[in-house]
Amino acid sequence: MSWVDELRSEFPTTKLCTYLDNAYDCGGSLIAKRAAMSYFDVWSRSAANAERGGAGRESFLLTAEKTRELIAQLLGGVSPREIAFTRNTNEGINLILYSYDFQKHDNIVVADREYSSTVIACVNASQKRGFQCRIAGTESYFISEEVLLNAVDENTRFVFVSHVQSSTGYKIDIGHLAKICRERDIYLIVDATQSMGLAPVFPEKWGVSAVTAASYKGLFAFISTGFLYCSTDLLRELHPAYLSDNGFAQLYLAKEKSLIKITDTANAGKLENASDNLLGIWILHDTVSRILEIGIENIYSHISELYEQLYSGLEPLGYSIITPREEEHRCASLSLSSPRAEEIVTSLREESNVIISGRTVARFSIGAYTTAEDIDRGIRAAAKCSIR
Repeated sequence: MSWVDELRSEFPTTKLCTYLDNAYDCGGSLIAKRAAMSYFDVWSRSAANAERGGAGRESFLLTAEKTRELIAQLLGGVSPREIAFTRNTNEGINLILYSYDFQKHDNIVVADREYSSTVIACVNASQKRGFQCRIAGTESYFISEEVLLNAVDENTRFVFVSHVQSSTGYKIDIGHLAKICRERDIYLIVDATQSMGLAPVFPEKWGVSAVTAASYKGLFAFISTGFLYCSTDLLRELHPAYLSDNGFAQLYLAKEKSLIKITDTANAGKLENASDNLLGIWILHDTVSRILEIGIENIYSHISELYEQLYSGLEPLGYSIITPREEEHRCASLSLSSPRAEEIVTSLREESNVIISGRTVARFSIGAYTTAEDIDRGIRAAAKCSIR
């Protein structure tokens, strides 16, 4: 049995339909289910053994540190000290926006076609904190490095961008963009939710300052669990947006003026609340372990073959394909442009039990557990659909 078949058996949704919607949600895995059950077993034993350790028990906190190490390994070998746990991608973005000491003349750059939660976070923080949020206008479906770089100046502190765009599946050349940002002393912040677990994401190698991602898509873990990677140079510039007694805040009480000192400014743990989502982190430990066992290069190669199969099958059918065919600009999603995109999505579901998603586009998305047979069924369903 191949690793694909073994992994596929862990996803019950694949027995219920032809599931080509991993970019929305992995559909739930038995890996996560087993991890959750073991979490509660360990909880009972930990309580009976009077384990201590802050908001959780010692067993949970040790697993959290192991999970931090696994994520660091998946990111190409960064330091575990540079990994903070979050609830989702957006929280990672907001932690940076509210922890950095912006000056009045500073600005940040984000594209108008960027994922809406990112744009909202950037605009909202700029209004509350007094810096400028520059919206880089795009005329095409895609956000290019040139569009973002044309909007920066000597006062730009951050550029925010998705590694792979959610709606179009377009993959930007992060290495090229990061190199120029570094040369101009700009921090590049990357949303990697649509590429984590599906393709190599190596921020240190590329020169990226931060990566934020959720875990319930390509990492096939659980909702309300994510992570934020911050390079050490950026971490030293961040004072936590909110604080609790998380082991990094030292409180000095005084009548006149009380002070708080961060004891380890280069540790991403300072950005976390005292009570992390320990259940979600416990699950993430097991799912990332499986991904590392398979190998991210093997997963990416598998997905690339399926993408080529899907593109070749859809191209002759008369659909308007948005996502590029070239490997350097695509990952695991292929989107179709149509004024009747929602009808295409509905037709495939109701007539062929093929699950894709989209409103303004119809998006097919591939997971590590997707097979060539899934792609064939998706192509046949698209051929059968009368809507273009």
